[in-house]
Amino acid sequence: MHNLADVLYQKLLLDLESHIDLQPSGWTVDSTPKEAACYALRASLLKKFNELDNPPHDACVAALEKFRRVNEKCLKWEFCPELRWEEEVLNLVRDTVASFWYGDNGPLVSDYRQCFVEGKPGPGASLGTRSKDFYSKFFDSALSATPDLIPTWDQCVVGNDLFYEAELLRAVRHGTKAVTASKYSFVNKTRTVARGICTEPSVNMWMQLGTGAILTRRLKSFFGIDLSNQPDKNRELARQGSIFESFATIDLESASDSMSNKMLRWLLPRSFFGVLKSLRCPTTELPSGEVLELNMVSTMGNGFTFPLQTMIFSSVVMAVYKYFGLPFTRATSCTLGSYGIFGDDIIVVTRAAHFVERVLNLLGFVVNSDKSFVEGPFRESCGADYFLGFNVRGVYIKRLKTLQDLFVAINLLNRWSAKSQVFLPECVTYLLGFIRNPERFLVPPYEDDAAGLHVPRRMIPNAYINKSHRFHTGGHHYRSHVPHPSVLTVEDGVILFGRRVERTWINNPGLLITLLFGGIRRGRITLRQQEVRYKTKRCFTSTWCDAILRPLEEPPGASSIKHFVNACETNFVSLVSEA
Repeated sequence: MHNLADVLYQKLLLDLESHIDLQPSGWTVDSTPKEAACYALRASLLKKFNELDNPPHDACVAALEKFRRVNEKCLKWEFCPELRWEEEVLNLVRDTVASFWYGDNGPLVSDYRQCFVEGKPGPGASLGTRSKDFYSKFFDSALSATPDLIPTWDQCVVGNDLFYEAELLRAVRHGTKAVTASKYSFVNKTRTVARGICTEPSVNMWMQLGTGAILTRRLKSFFGIDLSNQPDKNRELARQGSIFESFATIDLESASDSMSNKMLRWLLPRSFFGVLKSLRCPTTELPSGEVLELNMVSTMGNGFTFPLQTMIFSSVVMAVYKYFGLPFTRATSCTLGSYGIFGDDIIVVTRAAHFVERVLNLLGFVVNSDKSFVEGPFRESCGADYFLGFNVRGVYIKRLKTLQDLFVAINLLNRWSAKSQVFLPECVTYLLGFIRNPERFLVPPYEDDAAGLHVPRRMIPNAYINKSHRFHTGGHHYRSHVPHPSVLTVEDGVILFGRRVERTWINNPGLLITLLFGGIRRGRITLRQQEVRYKTKRCFTSTWCDAILRPLEEPPGASSIKHFVNACETNFVSLVSEA
């Protein structure tokens, strides 16, 4: 696969050489949006490519070294403003956080039962559980928790009769394990640096997510930030900033790991910090077996990390705006507001950018200068890269191991071509060469990227249509690849995996709770798969038309249909010749 990726990159350079000078490392302020898009694609195409399921060893080593540095930096944090305005703004930040925590009826969390009621299972693994599904983790496995949290959990469970009954059955069979450390591991991020995450104990994760839900709801009422739609607002603010330079985008390095205990002890009200500290793991076990004491309150993998950092950064922005007399306008359903915060994706008015960056530095955060943009025609936020108002974001191909990987790569490249009007026949034809009889896998453009090759109707080969794809109704049959989930089936007092009996003991109250949480549908518990399997499904459509293509970002008045058709007809050279 390394050879495949290297050849693909060379094909890309052949496609781009007529549009850009391949020598510069990237765009300049004199570049056009089309040129900026070409440079972005060149940089992104193989940035996250990895033919292995796990990150390379060197990438894991780099991630661990970075994690150690950040953890050591957290230990050394001190409150040390140098100028008077810095001290005054930091105190305003502290006051803002206090106002956030103390509502009209007292603190947001005054009883751990609030976190329990709002809690839920995380989507990933937890320490000591037999599977990743809700039922297996909480009702048919040994629960894990930090020692001080076990009696708290027991008191919370007692207040819910159904949960209490399920917990009694589970505890008798499996017990509860006290742990003091989360488990540090790696997942793919880029080719050079992996992403480190901490797998939390199951009880801690439930309570952390409950706390995160409470913070998320407060974010909406206090700051006007709705995490469910904030990415769309951030992208629009970034687009406007790239045109008018009215907004700056700020990105941080290792923001999740930089919320130090010392800083939060100073910043947060005592009860707020106490809740967070009681739900975290004080240490983490590294892959080598070493146990590392954590000087940060949360890490990637902690259930309240994301809303907590959104709250902190929003408080910083509000304090800076207030101190310097800038309008702090909250977003509504109809307006964007004067700022946008989504995790460590921060957007502020340009005049405030340098002040916000300085306050963040004083709180122990490090601004990523490579991904922060205050001046010039480029802004980046929430997965969108805007250059003079055009989304020039490239395509990230993560792997090319399966047929579905090839479908995804080809569809992404074709949509990029339609958006940028830079065609990639060398790239797409090269990838198409690994698909035997590609005309068998043509699907409408509104299907999932992994379902098949997206093409407009006019590109279906005539011979192929006449053979089996046209009815007198004018509709078309096609074959779509759809995920085939692994499931546990509850049937006749046993739990089956496929046709094999996997478990003969069933926690019936736990099954009912899982059903109420939406974890059981049609008698099946869907399991999270490491490797998604696909099956072929015969589909019929009467709307395989070009008028319902997913929207493309382009100049006003341009035809997305025309651009998509042009991109497919140019990139799919071999298919066009057969049509």
